[in-house]
Amino acid sequence: MRNELKFLLITSLITSSCMVGGKGTATFNQVRYPISGNTTFLKEDGTKHKSPANVKSLAKLDAHKYYWALVYGLVSLTGEYDLGPDINDAVEKAGGNAVINAKLVNSQCPSNYLVAVLGILPFIPGCSSVSLEGDIVKLEL
Repeated sequence: MRNELKFLLITSLITSSCMVGGKGTATFNQVRYPISGNTTFLKEDGTKHKSPANVKSLAKLDAHKYYWALVYGLVSLTGEYDLGPDINDAVEKAGGNAVINAKLVNSQCPSNYLVAVLGILPFIPGCSSVSLEGDIVKLEL
């Protein structure tokens, strides 16, 4: 009984101490369209522009990038990546001119779960998935 308890304790400590994850910088420097976390935008003069309640989403936006790192996330393999061109392409392809209800999502990659026990080794690459999600719309701006 004691050996099983020791094994369970050691296994729990090893798997909970794994530090697999990605590192990098997501930028939005080249975005040409307004993006809002709700349905309100500011006009050029600083006043609020509220989109109509019945605005229909032309498409869903999912600008996505994987960020990789080594040595427990200290050494970035991806560096800086601008999601702006990806967002611009998606908005233009859908025929829209704005993104509403945007949210930035950062999550673990499925590969991190496959190497969880090996994650105690510093040379095992870790990954983070970063996405900007939202609704592409056509507004009178």
